[in-house]
Amino acid sequence: MNGYVADSGETVDFKDNARMHVHAGTVARYEYQQDHDLYPVEMHVIRLGDIAIMTNPFELFLDYGNQIKARSPAAQTFIVQLACGSEGYLPTAMAENGGHYSAYVSSGITGHAGGDLLVRATIEHIRKLWE
Repeated sequence: MNGYVADSGETVDFKDNARMHVHAGTVARYEYQQDHDLYPVEMHVIRLGDIAIMTNPFELFLDYGNQIKARSPAAQTFIVQLACGSEGYLPTAMAENGGHYSAYVSSGITGHAGGDLLVRATIEHIRKLWE
């Protein structure tokens, strides 16, 4: 036999390099999360007249986008996701508590604490542009 039986009853074929790579990536993300409190990302905030545009490397839950737009002093705030990289989903606490697939370690590098930090940092940078 080329695989093993996991607790879920699923047989994993060790010759299936694609699936093994996904599982290895999940383990690496989990280990990173255990060893680091922060995950550095590239983000940008620019002002064009009364418009703010921000970029980030995540796929945000709607709640984060709504928080940023509601707290922004700009007349309109545009959020460009999956820019300067692709770090996966950025789940909310509700998604994590509900067991949503986007909150799995395999779906993103950080959890809701990273989302809260991204919102605060984005608003801080936008407000500096309006001072």
